[in-house]
Amino acid sequence: MWILIDENVPVQMLETLTWTLPGHKIRHASEIKWAGKKDLALLPDAAKKGFCAFLTRDARQLEDPSETDAIKKSGMHHIRFQSGTERYGRAGPGNGGCGRRHAADSR
Repeated sequence: MWILIDENVPVQMLETLTWTLPGHKIRHASEIKWAGKKDLALLPDAAKKGFCAFLTRDARQLEDPSETDAIKKSGMHHIRFQSGTERYGRAGPGNGGCGRRHAADSR
């Protein structure tokens, strides 16, 4: 499974998740030069590149109908968490499993 980490998640999570989830391809938005890219453009682009899940700390995405629609249309799993003393949470999946081809694999 390919997982994209949003730029609002500390880049240090990349190493932790790579170690924790062997066999998964995990990329940080800054690593693939997508830092600063707005979510409405990032989500469909990520899905086209073969990412299956999007890890973010942006709780506001679910309050914006256009972003919620973009999440749904992407078909990616949307995983949201909060750090510190706040609770961890998860927003539901897009359209389930990921059987995508991975066109973005350049490594």
